[in-house]
Amino acid sequence: MTDTEQRVAIATWLGWSCIEDNSKPLMMAEGSIMYGYPPKGAVIGKKLELPDFLNDLNAMHSAIQSQSKEFRMHFESVMDNYCAGKGKLWCELEAKDFAEVFLQVKLE
Repeated sequence: MTDTEQRVAIATWLGWSCIEDNSKPLMMAEGSIMYGYPPKGAVIGKKLELPDFLNDLNAMHSAIQSQSKEFRMHFESVMDNYCAGKGKLWCELEAKDFAEVFLQVKLE
């Protein structure tokens, strides 16, 4: 999955809708400007920018915390294995690592 596909997949699972990519080709060196309606507090006709899950630890933390207790427990187990494989601690990981494990757990 590309970074954009991962970002859209996470947003979709969190309840975002009508997601569109508004970035201009060759304008953005990395990332993209994406908009959609959030799961809560959406105003018809006013889309908001999607969180940048792959580069924002706070966005990933919110995404993980919004899931069920069962999901979070399984996520922690998978994350422990992921960390062991990388030889790193949780605090050494980047948002992209959390996003990767989040998607892995969701796709199981």
